[in-house]
Amino acid sequence: MLNKEMLNKIKEYDNICIFGHTFPDGDCYGAQSGLKQFLIENFTCNVYILGSGFSKAIPYFGKMDEVSDEVVKSSLAILVDCSDLERVEDKRITLAKEIVKFDHHLGSDLSTFASINISNTQASSASQMIGEFIIDNGYILSKEVAERIFLGMVTDTGRFQYLTSSKGTFALLEKIMEAKIDFQKIYDFLYESDERSTRAKGYISYSFKTYKKIAYIVLDKKTLKELNMDANYASTMVNCLSLMKEYPIWVMFSENEDGLVRVELRAKKYNVQQVATLFGGGGHLNASGCRLKSINEYQNVLDELLKIVEE
Repeated sequence: MLNKEMLNKIKEYDNICIFGHTFPDGDCYGAQSGLKQFLIENFTCNVYILGSGFSKAIPYFGKMDEVSDEVVKSSLAILVDCSDLERVEDKRITLAKEIVKFDHHLGSDLSTFASINISNTQASSASQMIGEFIIDNGYILSKEVAERIFLGMVTDTGRFQYLTSSKGTFALLEKIMEAKIDFQKIYDFLYESDERSTRAKGYISYSFKTYKKIAYIVLDKKTLKELNMDANYASTMVNCLSLMKEYPIWVMFSENEDGLVRVELRAKKYNVQQVATLFGGGGHLNASGCRLKSINEYQNVLDELLKIVEE
């Protein structure tokens, strides 16, 4: 019902601006670009995706758009993969005539700022939700749309290792396969490495520390400069510490140039989302993130994680 209501709402507008969260990942970009591609294939409205995008995919699926404040003011804002306005990358979302939302994060159903709020915490990704929105409204996934949806699904699930519920995910994958997408192209650009990242992974694997059942790495500004990378790029390597049987929780702390710290929390079976929430973040049960004001605060996060291990 809500998917049909959402489509009818989209049809009311000549301008559509699709927003995502700060530090956009493959799912955020996949949902944004997949929805844009669907709309331009089937409707006459102007569609724009705003934010910085997912750098690995932009050369293959297209760059982000630049629009004036006047365009945003006349538009329907569609927020994807984000549950609150504070985490939206382009803050002009509040200028839009109306805001609607697709999101799969815990707590997204509690949002009150969106006139239509489609929330599904059982979905693997926001991209899955966009695919289901398209199919539920009687449309077929084109190859171009399906590739973007697949990008979001494969990145947000760690190649389908982390699933809250698999039924809907694999039902949509069947439809994606029918679109005859180029799986190899997507895997090649996602997982291709280079000397810089290979050396950084080696450093992380050698230098990580442990705290009870937690494996973690603290990358301050000085270390990141030596590794020739920034905090956002480094945070994508958190799973270098994954799947060690002794350490069911693994964490990466990466310090930005401005001193703020990006924290990535992962776990096999523990609910790390509740810890992320304590520090102003959020995410999923087994994969969440937050921010710290200082690198010296990392022990506070570890102490809170230890509490859930010992419960």
